[in-house]
Amino acid sequence: MSTTNQLTQQERQAYILLSELFLDTEHTELELNYLTSSLRPLGIPVLTLEYMLRYDLFPILLPNRLSVAGVWQGFNEDWLLQQVQDRRSAASSGWLRSGVDSVAWLILGGMMVRPIWDKVKGGLRC
Repeated sequence: MSTTNQLTQQERQAYILLSELFLDTEHTELELNYLTSSLRPLGIPVLTLEYMLRYDLFPILLPNRLSVAGVWQGFNEDWLLQQVQDRRSAASSGWLRSGVDSVAWLILGGMMVRPIWDKVKGGLRC
């Protein structure tokens, strides 16, 4: 990730691509392969992508996965990137938020996002 609050073009694209893991839909192998092949040329290390997923996107997009009528076609890119930008700007705003996010990741992330991410991550490491 960049050290400034401004997102690089590669980060912007990665956030948009990774947000697809939070859509209220089943992810086919074809979609996951497309996601993997789209992330690979961005040149962002897998650990950085995982950080972006866990600490930036997960807290923002988890409510969609918990909603009965969640978004299933795609998130508004401008809204999404602004949310990420705001979150990154406020990253140091408290241990309580960090703790709550970590517990949510351990419990809900393991059921909703990590299994899908693990498939994508496996494809990126090949």
